[in-house]
Amino acid sequence: MLIFFVTVLIGAVYGQVPNPCVNDDGSINPDGHYEVSCKTYVICTNGNPNRIECDADEAYNQDLTPRGCDSLFNVPHPCGYIQDCTGVPDGNYPLMEPLEDNVAPCQMFYTCLNEEYLQMQQCPGDLVWDITRDICNHAYDVFPPCGTKGN
Repeated sequence: MLIFFVTVLIGAVYGQVPNPCVNDDGSINPDGHYEVSCKTYVICTNGNPNRIECDADEAYNQDLTPRGCDSLFNVPHPCGYIQDCTGVPDGNYPLMEPLEDNVAPCQMFYTCLNEEYLQMQQCPGDLVWDITRDICNHAYDVFPPCGTKGN
């Protein structure tokens, strides 16, 4: 009966997501932190899960010690803002798919230098990144895909 109750409880807590603390064959994973999604992870202790939800401006960062939620600015893409600049020429590039609901495409841009990611920045107000001028600018004065000029 206890096993049934625990199974039902885990199913209720995790929905269709299996318990990452227990393998399909019933063996228990080592204690630790296991990613469920970009915004969720589980701390496993003796096969028992403790689900953690990251705040809106955070994502799971497997590079932390111990692993856990971290600022989007410190987490690699696709869950965070850190971009892969391998083979990318030096310059500033718009973030076409922001991770936050209140930020429009192209309002944030990142810098690559010597094939290394340097930083992510956000244009002030409603401005968007102007690839041609390499500045933040009004959308009506920026060509697509970041602006509406010429439409």
